[in-house]
Amino acid sequence: MAIPESIKQKAKKIRNEVYGRDVREALASGIEEAGDIADQASTKSNDAVEQVDNIQAQVNQLVIDGDSSVEAAQARVDEKGQTHATLKDRIDDGFIKVNSQLAQTVTHDDLSVIGVNIMKPPAPLTGAVGDGVTDDSSTIQAILDNYTNIIVPENHTFFIGKSITYYNKSHLTISGGGTLKPRKDIKMFDLSNVENIEIHNITLDGSNQKNNAHSDNYLIHGDNLKNVHIHNVVLLNGAMGVVIDNVEDYTLENCFATGFSGWAIRSGGNVCNVNWSNNISHSNGYDGLKMTGQLQNVVVTENVCYNNTRDGFDFAGHSVENLKVFNNNFYQNGVEGVEIKPLDRSTNPLPVDLIPTFNAVEIYGNTLTNNGSFGIQINNKYSREMLTKGVLIQDNHIFDKDGSTTSASAMRIVLDVVEKGDVVVMRNTVDGDFDRGIRIIDCKNVVVKDNYVKVRNRSIEIENQQGVSEFNEVHDNTLISRDYRCVNLLQGTRNNLIHNNKWETHADNHYRVFNSGDDTNRIYNNQVTNIQTSETPSGRGTKGEIVYSVDVVTSGCLGWVATTTAPNSTWQPFGIIAS
Repeated sequence: MAIPESIKQKAKKIRNEVYGRDVREALASGIEEAGDIADQASTKSNDAVEQVDNIQAQVNQLVIDGDSSVEAAQARVDEKGQTHATLKDRIDDGFIKVNSQLAQTVTHDDLSVIGVNIMKPPAPLTGAVGDGVTDDSSTIQAILDNYTNIIVPENHTFFIGKSITYYNKSHLTISGGGTLKPRKDIKMFDLSNVENIEIHNITLDGSNQKNNAHSDNYLIHGDNLKNVHIHNVVLLNGAMGVVIDNVEDYTLENCFATGFSGWAIRSGGNVCNVNWSNNISHSNGYDGLKMTGQLQNVVVTENVCYNNTRDGFDFAGHSVENLKVFNNNFYQNGVEGVEIKPLDRSTNPLPVDLIPTFNAVEIYGNTLTNNGSFGIQINNKYSREMLTKGVLIQDNHIFDKDGSTTSASAMRIVLDVVEKGDVVVMRNTVDGDFDRGIRIIDCKNVVVKDNYVKVRNRSIEIENQQGVSEFNEVHDNTLISRDYRCVNLLQGTRNNLIHNNKWETHADNHYRVFNSGDDTNRIYNNQVTNIQTSETPSGRGTKGEIVYSVDVVTSGCLGWVATTTAPNSTWQPFGIIAS
């Protein structure tokens, strides 16, 4: 074996030194150099042995009975030379190690983004059980005390035995596909002063709370929230469902709610920038969708609400500005399809410093079928005391398809506005066995035009109850009454214009229009459409009614106008054709 060059140089120096100290130093450094070289050689030798052993272990797998793959046998040996019984064991072991390493690199902030599985939270937190019996509320509360995003695993039900509180936070996300089920007499989630909330793809089962006190039983109760998005949530069989007060920037969409003894979905207080869309709410003890308080910039659209004891959608509050209710389907609700009205101030005083308004309220494109009392009711008995304008009710379809609403009205309006046109009812279709089509009560300056109204008794009725109906205008409507009158003006009404309508009644013993009100009510240029004649008409007529000739050549005129109101009215020709 060759002597390393560095050892040769050290040996030469020992031989040539003269002084004792120099000789000793040369001897010592020579010994150190030799030791270092020996240590390096040992290390290389051990590495070589380990590599050989590893190769040998792999080769040994070739003789395992039943193994048909040299490559598979080699893969059973891991990076440390440890042989696993099967290739699957080798892969599983590696997967567990990789997961463990990844888990050690996930930060607290990461988990707040990707979410914490409530059954498998990071240590030292313990996981929820999810068997529907064990109380998981403390476990979930502890996780939410540390993280802002939780995952509720599907195929599990988590029993909540006490309220989970979440106050003064900037984020909250709840998702996952599982079910949360509270005991009675608690607010399952009690949220206050929270921003940036997203709740989606979970089921909230309130069956333990149903028919218990509405003041104590909530699935979600929130106050003073901002930027809320709740979607694809199922709400079942509770007392009160999702109730959020004093909220800004709130979207509720694609949710399903049924079986509540109270409200499944409700908001109140100061409600600003809200969109409720594509929800289904049915068979609840109160309204399908409910709002109260002070509304500003609210959209309610594409919802389906049916078989609720009260209304499909109801707003009862102190002030509303820019509310749009459109393209919804509300049917078979016990009272109204849509109701919008102020709260009674004697029992619900106005909030301090509030200047109430009733402005820019639009109800359009809705389908309302077989609702108990009214398809639409919009009633502001304080309209003389507050700004009321920009109210539009148009292009709605109100039906009674099975004769179940014979004592009901399709529409009821109670509004007193300053200028004509501040309230417009137009292009609506009413068809069914209603007692009344459109009721105008204590109204001023309301315009009703271009509607199609076909009912059993009174197509349009103008009446006084606590005020005076005056200066309203009804024109260019098609009005059909099966058994009674097309337009009925009741006692005390005054200065109303009824003109250029087309109407018919199939009750020969009733006038098509009847004025029991003041002589200042003006009725003119209304066309009778079910009298088809080329001869002078006979029978009941109201002064100003027109019947057009079906053959102007034979009749010698364009038609006839009633010059008296009588059971056997006088009809005079107009548009006489010169001979």
